[in-house]
Amino acid sequence: MKQLSDILDCNFISKMLEEAEIGFWVQEYNKWEINWVNEKFNKILKTDPQKIISTDIRDYFDTNVRPFLSSIDDYRPKIIETKGLYPNNRVDIQLSVGIINNKYLYGVIRDITHEKQAFRALKKSEKRLNALIEATRAGMIVINPEGLIVFSNLSFAKLLGYNTPEELIGTNITNFISEHKMLLPIEEFIMMKITQKDGMVKNMLISVDPVFSGKKEMESIGIVADISQELSDQLIHQKMLNEFLQITIHEMGTPITLLKGFIELLRKNYDQERGYSDTIITALLRNTKILERQLTALRDVQDVQEGIFSINKTPKSFDELKNAIKNDLSLIKDYSRIKIELKDHRETDNPINLDLDRIMQVIYNLVKNACSHSSKNTDVKLELLIENDTLQITVSDEGVGIPKDRLNDIFKPFFSQSSLYYKKSMGLGLYVTKTIVENHDGNISVDSTVGKGSKFTITIPI
Repeated sequence: MKQLSDILDCNFISKMLEEAEIGFWVQEYNKWEINWVNEKFNKILKTDPQKIISTDIRDYFDTNVRPFLSSIDDYRPKIIETKGLYPNNRVDIQLSVGIINNKYLYGVIRDITHEKQAFRALKKSEKRLNALIEATRAGMIVINPEGLIVFSNLSFAKLLGYNTPEELIGTNITNFISEHKMLLPIEEFIMMKITQKDGMVKNMLISVDPVFSGKKEMESIGIVADISQELSDQLIHQKMLNEFLQITIHEMGTPITLLKGFIELLRKNYDQERGYSDTIITALLRNTKILERQLTALRDVQDVQEGIFSINKTPKSFDELKNAIKNDLSLIKDYSRIKIELKDHRETDNPINLDLDRIMQVIYNLVKNACSHSSKNTDVKLELLIENDTLQITVSDEGVGIPKDRLNDIFKPFFSQSSLYYKKSMGLGLYVTKTIVENHDGNISVDSTVGKGSKFTITIPI
């Protein structure tokens, strides 16, 4: 067996390639038998180091490599993406090949399986985000500093009487709004008059936020809702719509912005080292899960209103419950503040009969609610106790508390208190929580003192 030093006549280069973190092989030019491979090559393709020498290099890659290797005719390296096939282990490979001294052909392989997986996850997240934007009934647009519309969803186009968003791209927002207010941040939804394609003027609710475009300039993203029909006889509903849209967009805005940022980072750093991409993908998936939870809450409310809300009880072990709790609560920003105490006082370890996904909604909602309404230097306690045939869940905080006269209101849908007691939220968490508990034939109660904190207690027969 030849040593690489025999081929390259350089001990330093030989040692460097033997210890490299990329796969490397050498063969005689126009002869496909392998003369030398380093350890990383064997690890990537999971080959047997004792049997690989003198075998045909083309047998280890997908069929597109054969014509590629035959096309190598000078020292300049060429690159291709392929798949490793040995042994039935199809890993994604980036392959670079060149010629040394017109005598030897060398090849470098890099495992890009994780990058491919990250890219597929990215495309899936992009589709989900685009679907969310296109599915919303609210109009959404992006305007550059010159006032030109650079993006519009279909809903906004239809609000103005157009058939497709493309008809609006490149037009100036002042064609539809007399004043250039869309270029200024509008913290709350305000009512403005917008001129449609046919010249008709309608009242619409508009909110505008600045967004960094990545080109050292600020663009504006606008959310527009048509309220012309409601103004005449539904002023109360207008106010509710205003608050609900504002809160919903606020709740979803942060994870959507982060998703966009992470997507752009992943695109720019696609060819960089895997660890960085994995960090971005982790954050991407975390924020996607947050969005999915918020959308699930909206769907649950709709199901309750239509009388089709349901639970699906299945037997689960205590360990499954513990693992689910730790995984779900890790999504909460203030996870380090959460003190978890889980106890099973039953005499047997028989499975627990409940809807685990729904119970996790309950726990997540209560803990996130407690974290949101207490200062960061205080603890939030989750206590879970299983005794006899009863599951008891207790979540307590040292936060602002709830006034006694509002305790009956906190479980109502879309209830939120923007005073000192509660920060703005979608107002769905406690409503959905109470619905889930009652569908488990359970009970939820709250004990709260203003300025000292709150304690929610749930009991569910299992």
